[in-house]
Amino acid sequence: LPFVLKPDPRGVKTAARFLQILVGAGWPAAAAILCGGPLPAVEVLVGDERFRIFSFTGSPAVGWKLKALAVKAQSCLELGGNAAVFVASDADLAWAAARCAWGAYYYSGQVCISVQRIFVERAVHNEFRKLLIENIAGLKIGDPLDENTDIGPLIDERSAIRIEEWLKEAVAKGAKLLAGGPREGLVIPPSLVEGAPADCKLSCEEVFGPVATLDAVESKEEALDKMAASRYGLQAGIFTNDLAFVHRAFDRLSVGGL
Repeated sequence: LPFVLKPDPRGVKTAARFLQILVGAGWPAAAAILCGGPLPAVEVLVGDERFRIFSFTGSPAVGWKLKALAVKAQSCLELGGNAAVFVASDADLAWAAARCAWGAYYYSGQVCISVQRIFVERAVHNEFRKLLIENIAGLKIGDPLDENTDIGPLIDERSAIRIEEWLKEAVAKGAKLLAGGPREGLVIPPSLVEGAPADCKLSCEEVFGPVATLDAVESKEEALDKMAASRYGLQAGIFTNDLAFVHRAFDRLSVGGL
């Protein structure tokens, strides 16, 4: 089926490269169209009755507006997330720490399913925190075109400033910065915050940057309560060897993927 791809104006080159690869793999060039215009162009496309479906990834405000404009097209909306992860006391802590570090900071956290909220059973909290901080310290900041780079710049300065402000808000409300440092232009060092209040932006909004929060919980059930306390429902993760608990979590959490 033919399609139109409308990327964020800041990511047009990446989208163009994607279509180039797609066509190179055999997709008909005439059936892959790149639209690089502003938001009004999207509104025109969505309102065109010839489109049977539209898929949107972005902010809730824009997504719901576009859905309302769709005349006949079916809608598939992905409107952000602040993915929660739980590390149980019976988990492989070294493995969990390595995966959480990768999941929170790859692409500088600019991924919708990026790990953002990490909950750890108190019995292993100190050990896991040490392992996680060690993994974060091993991440390389540098040129994103270098394959050895783990942390590169944010997509624009506005995003970097916003994330810096969110970090300052959490610390001002009593959170502790376990890893990270001052912003350098577009670069936010990989940051880990412990004890961020539930009402601060790092806890309840999508940070979309190289930042994760860490908190201890007393039990698996408390972990599920905290993981579920979000207006987002995109992804969640659990590190445990207790399969019965995994099934309980599957039933309890309203997420697209666990």
